[in-house]
Amino acid sequence: MRALAVAAERAKRRKLGKVRIFTDVQAAVTRMTHDEPAPGQIYALQARKAIAALHEREPSVETETRWYPAQKGIPETR
Repeated sequence: MRALAVAAERAKRRKLGKVRIFTDVQAAVTRMTHDEPAPGQIYALQARKAIAALHEREPSVETETRWYPAQKGIPETR
């Protein structure tokens, strides 16, 4: 969950057209859909706040959080 928050924070600092955040933890993707008290809440809120800031700065940016098993075949970009 923390990794999603870090990725969202990094994305909000860049000028982007599309943001895809991949994780191999299905629970982290599900956790992003609500803000009810539960494990990982602080990171879910941090990630959602960063994504909201990105959308505020760049309203046309597309964001997506996806589950991908063991992150196979996803090239790392910086």
